[in-house]
Amino acid sequence: MKLAFESHPGPDASPVLLLLHGFLSSRAQWTSVINSLCEFCRPVTAELWCHGSSPVPGEAKFYKAPGYSEAFETLRKEIDVGSWFVCGQSFSAGLIAQLDPT
Repeated sequence: MKLAFESHPGPDASPVLLLLHGFLSSRAQWTSVINSLCEFCRPVTAELWCHGSSPVPGEAKFYKAPGYSEAFETLRKEIDVGSWFVCGQSFSAGLIAQLDPT
């Protein structure tokens, strides 16, 4: 099971930035700033479980920080990037503060 996401183009050597929306929102939250972000990074917008086009897992483990950490790592590997910056708004800011930075 994978999170829904969308990769946006940016300068080739620029860093990748994972953007996570707030509670009861979707990756559409970032629409108004994507073009500006694409000038200096390669944004990736993802949707949390049960939001937007992401699936609805039936097990509680998916909704805890380790479950999200695993989902983000799967996404990072899928887009074939070694490292990235992560930006979370509202609920997602609290979520990423709980993630293991390694």
